Amino acid sequence: MKKILSVLLICALLSAFIYPVQAATQEQSSQKEEIIYAVLDNDGKVSEVYVVNSFKTENIVDYGDYIKIKNLSTTDKITVEDDLITVSTDQDSFYYQGYLESRELPWTIQITYLLDNEAITADDLAGKSGKIDILINIEPNTAADSFFFSNYTLSVSLKLDERLCNNIEAPKAVIATAGMYKQLTYTILPDKK
Repeated sequence: MKKILSVLLICALLSAFIYPVQAATQEQSSQKEEIIYAVLDNDGKVSEVYVVNSFKTENIVDYGDYIKIKNLSTTDKITVEDDLITVSTDQDSFYYQGYLESRELPWTIQITYLLDNEAITADDLAGKSGKIDILINIEPNTAADSFFFSNYTLSVSLKLDERLCNNIEAPKAVIATAGMYKQLTYTILPDKK
C-alpha cells in the first residue's frame, strides 16, 4: 500500500464574493462563489492548488491568474486573455476549475504518524499493523497574507481505507462512509489553529 492517507484541504468561502475591478477599461466581474482546494501529500506538503468557480449567469466575466483552466459544466469554450476569463453559456449554473501556480497557503500543515506510540513516516507505515495515531498540526503561515487565516474557514478531510483501518476514533471529526473508506472531516474556524 503506497499511500495510507489522502488529504484534501478545502478553504471554503462561506459566501459569494464579487471581485470588483478597479481599472475603468476592464469589465466588471460576474458574481461568483469560489472554493479553493489544496491537495496535500502524506506529510502535509502541498502538491496542487486549484479553485472551483461557480456562476449563476449566462455571460461570464472573471479574472484569475491560472496556469490551466478546465470547464466542469459544459463543452462551451472558455476564452482566456491574460487574466481575463470569459464564457457564454445557456446553463443555469456554470463551473470551471482553475489551477494555481502558487502553492502558498495561509496555513502550514504538518502531518505526523505514530505506530504504537513511536514516530514513523507514511512510507514506512505501509503494510504495518498496530495502533496508528495521525496527528495534524495546523498553524498560521507567517509568509502568507494573514487576512485569509483570520477570515477563512478551513476544512480538512482525509480518507482511511476500512480494509486496512478499524476501530477508528476521531474526536471532533464528522465521519462518513464513502464506499470502502471512512472519510474524516474537520472544520477549523477563522483565527483557530
